[in-house]
Amino acid sequence: MPTYQTDELQRYERRFVQVAEDLFDRVRREIPAQQTERHKGSFSIYAQTSKETAAKIMVYDPMVGKSGRDWPAMRDGVYIWVRANGLVGAAIWDDILSTEMPWIFRRLRREITVQIAANPQTDFAFFPVMAGDDFDDLASFLVACARA
Repeated sequence: MPTYQTDELQRYERRFVQVAEDLFDRVRREIPAQQTERHKGSFSIYAQTSKETAAKIMVYDPMVGKSGRDWPAMRDGVYIWVRANGLVGAAIWDDILSTEMPWIFRRLRREITVQIAANPQTDFAFFPVMAGDDFDDLASFLVACARA
């Protein structure tokens, strides 16, 4: 399974870190503080019921972090990682959320996943944050994942 080991956020391009922080701050305004965590190299959003990681905001740069074997072709930038396995993965993918937010799920492929090196049993589908994305919509999606 492809894994990624983050580095400290200050090593990544400032413009990418600012995007990730902006998005994370929007999420933090909507859910309790104990459901969010800023790590040294990423941002986590936890499920309210199981305490599993529901989603992550990742800054990816192959020259900074370390990509493991079979890493998918990705450009450097900010990515949303969405839990694809476990209890919260089932709640996100197998319930009503994909019907309520189909524009997000069109960007995700549950069968193509990556893992964070610190937690290799957790699979995440992913998509890049792109120019023109509505950050409020992305934050709403991440909040919905946390409430799944």
